[in-house]
Amino acid sequence: MDASGVAQLLDGGDVGSDANPPGGRSLGTFEFGRLLAAMQSLPVQWQVALWQVEVLGRAHEEAAPFTGVHAGLVPEVTSRAGDVLRQAYEREAAAHT
Repeated sequence: MDASGVAQLLDGGDVGSDANPPGGRSLGTFEFGRLLAAMQSLPVQWQVALWQVEVLGRAHEEAAPFTGVHAGLVPEVTSRAGDVLRQAYEREAAAHT
């Protein structure tokens, strides 16, 4: 996931096709490191779901085989993964301030 798309995802937004965050926010090297640590704290299945749907823009049906869950559950998995990613990122940020 590129830095601008990740920033928007962390802000609770939909990455969309152009992946430009509101206000032109971008991640610095240190901030990206915190993001990487937060992403790696997620179960692999959630990482894959986020990558397939939010970064690659695949439909839930297309992402399902990569995630190992039924297509009908992919939206729930990506939503939960996004929430937990935001929380993990906030914990990482708090731990390094």
